Amino acid sequence: MYRFLLIKMILIVLMPPNSVQGAEVPFHLVNNLIIVQAEIGHKKGNFILDTGADNLILHEQKMAENNVSVLFSLGGISASQYKKVPRFAFGNNTFKNLAAVTTDLSPVSQYVALPIDGIIGAGMLKNSNILIDFEHREIKFLSLTERSVVLRLKNEISFKMIDGVPVAKVKIGFKNYRFILDSGATIHLIDKKIINNSPELFEVLPSDIKLLTVGGQPEENFKLYRSTGIRIGKTPIENVNCASADFSDFQTETGIQIDGVISISRLVANNQLIIDFEKGSVFY
Repeated sequence: MYRFLLIKMILIVLMPPNSVQGAEVPFHLVNNLIIVQAEIGHKKGNFILDTGADNLILHEQKMAENNVSVLFSLGGISASQYKKVPRFAFGNNTFKNLAAVTTDLSPVSQYVALPIDGIIGAGMLKNSNILIDFEHREIKFLSLTERSVVLRLKNEISFKMIDGVPVAKVKIGFKNYRFILDSGATIHLIDKKIINNSPELFEVLPSDIKLLTVGGQPEENFKLYRSTGIRIGKTPIENVNCASADFSDFQTETGIQIDGVISISRLVANNQLIIDFEKGSVFY
């Protein structure tokens, strides 16, 4: 069974150990994308921390003709292959004998104006608790004794891991939907069918945007909306700006009912956020 990169949304205006922990990992925030340094073998590179991907994805421009599989995104299908990685290090955490997916990440590198060597997906973080501090631009893997910091964060979103990514229940109007909690998305995305079915909950904004995905850049522009009718867990989200997108092809190809994407960086702005993969909760 293929493992798919679920959703890679970058806005253009326009087998790990059971638990990992370690020292602070600094990151750069480029257009709301979290970029960290990690090592393949003993070579350092730039990686996007992306909970909307299911595992480790590496940049490779040329694909061998045999043994090619696919990655799905809203931008379509892109070629990929599997690769064994003897050693991968992220912060104080070292992973050995990983199975990674390779694909061409050149468009992403061009967008952030940095060479991107790969994407660290949620599968690398399972059974971990990570603190993402957007104000101080650092990530920390929390130990049991350090999790008391959760008490300072008043909002909680429960999620379930579905095909390797965290998916939360989002209420829009009187209906519940399933959204990916994505640290690799720079804007919230909502299936356009939801907007069409509840137009009274969405205000059309005057500008459109373009979206870049790992699968390519769709030709059409995406409409922007503002909504006050969205609730994530028990928390109402006021004046949410979001883009409409067509999820139908993605749902058909993957067999997964996903209705939208919550951009983690947009959700918390310059505050702190904890993702507790063991409990299945996000605190912010």
